Amino acid sequence: MPDSIEKKRRTRRRGAVLGALFLLAAQLASAAILIWGASLASEYRWLQITLWVLAVLSLVPLPFVGIVLKQRLNEIKGGESDAAAQY
Repeated sequence: MPDSIEKKRRTRRRGAVLGALFLLAAQLASAAILIWGASLASEYRWLQITLWVLAVLSLVPLPFVGIVLKQRLNEIKGGESDAAAQY
């Protein structure tokens, strides 16, 4: 029984880390595309500024991903999901 619980915890940890990495990659890719678009829109200053602002705003959630991932890993380590599943 404990082996299966540890296996589930490893799977949950892996899923949490992969989800965080996917979000980071998606946000960085969107920022890169917006910055690239801003470099192409040099003729339209308003569009260039808008794209730069959107690129910066897409990077705002990145520090919080680490915080949320740490909380999720602590939940998995503490067994809160396992205890809730018993009810």
